[in-house]
Amino acid sequence: MKNNQKAKTILTDFQNQVLRELFLDEWFRRYFYLTGGTALSEYYLHHRYSDDLDFFSHDIDIKPFLGLIKKIGKKLNQKIQPITTAPSFMRFTIGDNLKIDVVGDVGFRVGVPELIDGMMIDSIKNLAVNKVGAILGRLDAKDYVDLYFLLSEYSFDVFDLLELGTKKDAGLEPFIWSTIIADVDRLMMLPRMIKPVTFEELKTFYFALRDKILDRIKPSE
Repeated sequence: MKNNQKAKTILTDFQNQVLRELFLDEWFRRYFYLTGGTALSEYYLHHRYSDDLDFFSHDIDIKPFLGLIKKIGKKLNQKIQPITTAPSFMRFTIGDNLKIDVVGDVGFRVGVPELIDGMMIDSIKNLAVNKVGAILGRLDAKDYVDLYFLLSEYSFDVFDLLELGTKKDAGLEPFIWSTIIADVDRLMMLPRMIKPVTFEELKTFYFALRDKILDRIKPSE
């Protein structure tokens, strides 16, 4: 975490209960870590609410997760609904609407997950690199909001994040990415925020970031 003082949790009681049940399992605790918007906001930025639980693992068979989540559902007396069960990606809902994504990620990772309060949590820089990559692949206000706060509150160099991102996705090229972030103009709805931000602030930030990238990569005259 950026500081040692833990902010008020963004987790619902049910999210927290499911998280703790998962990380009680030795296999899960050894091979998986919490990532995505929930990890970013709960353990680092405390900037917005997040409804899902996202877990990454590397170089293992994730299929046994199906048995684990069914066991937890039975223990908590909650219905488990499988949505996708592909070899490297699984999606479930547990209870009424808590979505859980489990991903067998590419081998490259920035930093190592940290054990916090009995749970493995993704590193802040790996979260930042993944957010840069997420913007390449989809138009989602959550990604733009998350990266805005990451770059505002941490001393990350966007060019460093882009370079690291190519080790996960070779298509993460600065010129293409600088063009894509102009789509901030098309965002329709912000996530549920804790720290305030406006569409105008996001637009100003991302258009300035686009210009910075284009200035850096333009050929010398």
